[in-house]
Amino acid sequence: MTLALLIAGLAMLFPAKSNAQDSEKKPKVNKELKQVMKELPADLQLQVLRYAEKQKNAYLAAKIKREELANSPKAVDLNDPKVVKREMTKPEKELKAEPHPQKAQELKVAPAQNSSFSASPAPAAPAAPAKPSYMQMAEEMPQTSIEWVEESFDFGEVKEGTQPSHIFRFKNTGDQPLKITRVKPSCGCTTPNWSKDEIAPGGEGFVEVSYNSKNRPGPASKSITVTGNFTERNKVLRFKVDVIRE
Repeated sequence: MTLALLIAGLAMLFPAKSNAQDSEKKPKVNKELKQVMKELPADLQLQVLRYAEKQKNAYLAAKIKREELANSPKAVDLNDPKVVKREMTKPEKELKAEPHPQKAQELKVAPAQNSSFSASPAPAAPAAPAKPSYMQMAEEMPQTSIEWVEESFDFGEVKEGTQPSHIFRFKNTGDQPLKITRVKPSCGCTTPNWSKDEIAPGGEGFVEVSYNSKNRPGPASKSITVTGNFTERNKVLRFKVDVIRE
């Protein structure tokens, strides 16, 4: 009994592929195979055992696969040469694959001209905020020109708690009546007063500022903005004050 004969015998005990009828049969170990195994050297016995283990595992795996296929809704015989695994062809891959976003955009078809489809109108641009009445009045009146005697003033040092005031004088140097529509101080510490009536061409007017120095010690610089129907529309007048505590 040779080693090749022993291996052939083991292969018969654990066939890699078997049909359903063979899986029900329990293999029987031939006495001659057992005797031959005893007569082999230790290294050859190890090779034979490894081979037998490999064949056994292949046999069990094939058996489990057949059982799974038998229990599936549509059993497939793996031993059938007609069952062939094939790869997807290139056209099939292209049809199955998702289209590229840019390609998908190109495939969109514009609606026909005679279609009832109508795109939603674009939202209207927000309307410009309405101008305040004092500015609208200054712009609607005929334009004239104005000349200030002075545009800034320095009160110098004043005692805390006093309320110094100063008058900024101007002249209407244009050929249309001049109207001051608003005087706006930079803070609540300044109280303005001005000519409310229209100033005829060549006439003079005033803008008076009064500063409340109570609880405001130290130097300060303030301003007032005069609006009217003159060339600049807005004119800024400034004053300084240094409040001294007693």
